Amino acid sequence: MKEYAREEGGRAVETDNSAAALAAVVEATVAADVNGRGTAHLMVPGDLLAAAAELATAERVAIVTGFFIPGACAAETDGPPGALFLARALIRLGKEAVVLTDRWCRPVLDHPAMAPWVHGVPVIAVAPRPGDDWCRRHGITHLVSVERPGRAADGHYYSARGVVLDDCVAPLDGWFLERPPGVVTVGIGDGGNEIGMGKVLAQVRRHVPLGERIGSVVPADYVIAAGVSNWGAYALLALLAHLTRADLLPAPAEEAALVEALAAAGAVDGLSGRNVPAVDGQSLADLQEMLRRLHRETTAAARQVS
Repeated sequence: MKEYAREEGGRAVETDNSAAALAAVVEATVAADVNGRGTAHLMVPGDLLAAAAELATAERVAIVTGFFIPGACAAETDGPPGALFLARALIRLGKEAVVLTDRWCRPVLDHPAMAPWVHGVPVIAVAPRPGDDWCRRHGITHLVSVERPGRAADGHYYSARGVVLDDCVAPLDGWFLERPPGVVTVGIGDGGNEIGMGKVLAQVRRHVPLGERIGSVVPADYVIAAGVSNWGAYALLALLAHLTRADLLPAPAEEAALVEALAAAGAVDGLSGRNVPAVDGQSLADLQEMLRRLHRETTAAARQVS
């Protein structure tokens, strides 16, 4: 049975049973709750495939990322890899894509060690102001967040441990709250305190430690929850690759090299706060194994439709 995503520019993206089956497997794979944060309860069945179908028809995509760890005075390693690989894939598909962060997280992306990874991908530090209408002025059709703080019910930004982050977060989530009509939003997170998790706020409050305090109220049209936010972005790439019949998933060695570059640039593991090539407590070996699994699943799904 075939279905079609919303038509954009006179074109529709075809999905079928193989895409739905792949999405279900990938959702379960990346939702592995490796840090005991209740991730599996935050996944919205169907949102992964719907988000991929939307991005397949996108024109101009803004991807926000960057989670600053005050105790380490540096951005964490979760978020930028997913954002950069997603931007590169969209550009490869002929779309316009830009990665946006703030002045606290920008030094890591500006570091010489990151030069090969940001080459060809516009990376901009922004400081939104109320009513600045940035998305409309730049013709953005899709907004994606990969591991970016979203404000809680009391208006503050929180870490997973309940630390207030207001002094080191630019309000990029305001664009999701005040998006222009027609702009599609996607939120990727791993702990309930990120942009997009407002869609599953009840589940965050019920299942995530400190969820009542830290839960983000900022919604997105589509939410992708994963044990590590980068994995959520890779899940999106797996489905986007299946829908477009393009090779978009990074190789395991590529991700390892990018995480090592981020560590060399000063980024820290978000769980430990240490400047090591790891992501949320996951070693390079763990990270590469996840990508191998995603590659196996996308290859198997492609064979079913070939």
